Amino acid sequence: MAQIVRRLLGDDKTVRYDVRFRVDGVVRNKTFRLRGEADAYKRKVEGDELAGLIVDPRGGERAFGPYATAWIDTRLAKGRPLTPATRQGYKGLLRRHLNPALEKAALRKITPERVRVWHSDLIQSAGQDQAAKSYRLLRAILNTAVSDRLLTQNPCTVPGAGTENTPERPLLDSATVLDLADAIDAPKSDAGTRTVAPPGIVTEEMRRAAVGIAGAHVHDLRHHGATMAAQTGITTRELMVRIGHSSPRAALIYQHATEERDRLVADQLDTLIAPTERTLRAKVVKLPRDPRAMDAG
Repeated sequence: MAQIVRRLLGDDKTVRYDVRFRVDGVVRNKTFRLRGEADAYKRKVEGDELAGLIVDPRGGERAFGPYATAWIDTRLAKGRPLTPATRQGYKGLLRRHLNPALEKAALRKITPERVRVWHSDLIQSAGQDQAAKSYRLLRAILNTAVSDRLLTQNPCTVPGAGTENTPERPLLDSATVLDLADAIDAPKSDAGTRTVAPPGIVTEEMRRAAVGIAGAHVHDLRHHGATMAAQTGITTRELMVRIGHSSPRAALIYQHATEERDRLVADQLDTLIAPTERTLRAKVVKLPRDPRAMDAG
């Protein structure tokens, strides 16, 4: 529990009040000029102790940039270090979107308002997709800061900020995919198959304009194959194994309706309905409002 210590300064006239308390076994001290201020702070400290909110006030002075870098380097996912691809992706988000705004900021100075303004600006400059990914990373880093007792709470409180609303890629038709296969030259040897990172100017040339599908991406071929597999009646689990996804949510993306599939369903319904005999109904006679009118006729 906290305690207040009254002491005199060197002139033996000026009084100061020290509120002393422990954080992780280390004695901390905060000085006040007035006894009332010291009493109020003591009550706050004791309330925070009961709620488990006592943190090292000096820890919150740590700069975000170095803390975030160390977080990425030591992060575990399900008890295992991050994969090189995930680590590289996190460092890219940190470098491009988090550090420019927060690198030198003390952890305790990253307030909910600051996070909200940063996220809003990032949507305008980098798009909603990048903003959502960056927000999720920031939230995860600051969650650890709370666990490390450097912060009392996570300032990432923007509703829905970590949700991506990426539009679904268009589905290539099978004829176009076959045209692409014909347009691609096969490797001449095993040495000809390797992974490289092409410069942007080369990427622009890889649009396969020869088959008239400017704007398509290599990932669209995977999207086509997975969607076609989903339409064969394959189970969600089988589709997960086939496309290498670990969650049903990812696999279900490909189990969507397409115009081609919808037309096929409609044609099959026509085939089923056509042979059915139709019974003509008797002509409906409109009755007069007054039943006595019928008797009069």
